[in-house]
Formats: sequence, C-alpha cells, structure tokens
Amino acid sequence: MKYDWKKIIDDQLNSGLTVNKYCDEHHLALSSFYKNKRKIQKDSVSTDIFLPVGVIDDMPALVSMNIDGHTVEFDSSLLDKVIGALK
Repeated sequence: MKYDWKKIIDDQLNSGLTVNKYCDEHHLALSSFYKNKRKIQKDSVSTDIFLPVGVIDDMPALVSMNIDGHTVEFDSSLLDKVIGALK
C-alpha cells in the first residue's frame, strides 16, 4: 500500500497528537513515519537552498566590516587604494 506521507505528516502536525499517539491511532510504524519525514524534509531543503539572484554591474561593491560592535561600510575601490598605499 502506498501512502501520501506529506499529507500524513501534515495531518499529524495539525492533529495535536504526539507522533507516537498519531502513529498508534493510524496503525503506522513509527520508524516509517520518521524515515519518510526525514526524506520529505531533505527533499524540501535541497530544492530551497538556491535562489536566483540578479547582478547589478553599475553599482560599486561595498565592503562591510564589523569592528567592536561598530559597522563600517565603504566602496571596495577605497580598499584597493588603502592597500596600494600600504605596499
């Protein structure tokens, strides 16, 4: 018999029952519940990790530094000039 584990897991979350009690009442093996829950979570995480981003070429790259609780932001070209002056 094939189960819709996503629906079962959602139903358990909304039922107010513990996983043990839910599985007992629905005649489900606890190990199968957790195995399928892990699989569903793994699948959803792997598809949600990467998001499309847009690159804006005409904006200067900002460098942000946090020093002793103070944040300093400046254009990356300034950092190039400072490093060049230190050489």
